[in-house]
Amino acid sequence: MALLIALLVGNLLGLFYFPPHTDEAYYWMLSQHPGLSYFDHPPLVPWMIYIFTAILGNSEWVMRLPAVAAWCIAAWVIYRLAANIGKNKTVGWVAVLVFASLPIFQAGFHIVGPDSGLMLFTALAYYYASRAVATSSPGFWLAAGLATGAGLLAKYNMVLAPAAI
Repeated sequence: MALLIALLVGNLLGLFYFPPHTDEAYYWMLSQHPGLSYFDHPPLVPWMIYIFTAILGNSEWVMRLPAVAAWCIAAWVIYRLAANIGKNKTVGWVAVLVFASLPIFQAGFHIVGPDSGLMLFTALAYYYASRAVATSSPGFWLAAGLATGAGLLAKYNMVLAPAAI
């Protein structure tokens, strides 16, 4: 637990001290003109930036908050998924620790980009598919499909999630 807290605190400090990446500036520019699609990217990242900056104002840390929110929600979903499959809360905490310590997810904590939404909606799709199998509930399959669709709005690589499921 202490390691997880240390990773979170370190990432929160990075949120304020790392200068914006050129891609982040591009997504912020796109967020100034929300659209249904862009030349080289699906629309989710600019939409997320638009919503957060409209509510909290234009600043670097606010622009990055969608990545933080996606990371935190994905960590919670991964905990739930692993704890449900392993039938043990300890398994859930180990899964979150592994998730939090992987370099790609460390970068995904404070750099807003397509991987933020991809990470979140992939975790949600896997969680809901797992619940659908465990409960034989068509509602969970629908939720997995909606999560996959939302993931496609983040990054086209989400098309691989149903094959993995």
